[in-house]
Amino acid sequence: MQTISHSPVGYAVHAGLLDKTEAMHHEDRHPASNIIGSNDMHISIGSTAELTPRDTLVMASDGLFNNLHLEEIIEYTRRGKLPAAAQKLASACRKRMIDARKDRPSKPDDLTFILFRCN
Repeated sequence: MQTISHSPVGYAVHAGLLDKTEAMHHEDRHPASNIIGSNDMHISIGSTAELTPRDTLVMASDGLFNNLHLEEIIEYTRRGKLPAAAQKLASACRKRMIDARKDRPSKPDDLTFILFRCN
């Protein structure tokens, strides 16, 4: 399950007006509509999801999702120990941020993420 990005492009993806690849390369993908510290900020509470053993939860800033495709994030985190997965995610994002190419996502940005796995 992935939450909706709080941005015009995120809402367009949710509404089916853009696909995820178009959104990742969209020129207006950076503006956010829900920012901590803004008087208009709100907290979205979605449906609950029950985690089962070995499920992995990834909570991250847009620095992760603007540099790696969801399938890549899943591949890095789906098996093995979480510290190794975290290192792979950070390294892959850093590489993308430094080496921009048109055929893949790249946006220099802050990178913050938390990985959690049920045991």
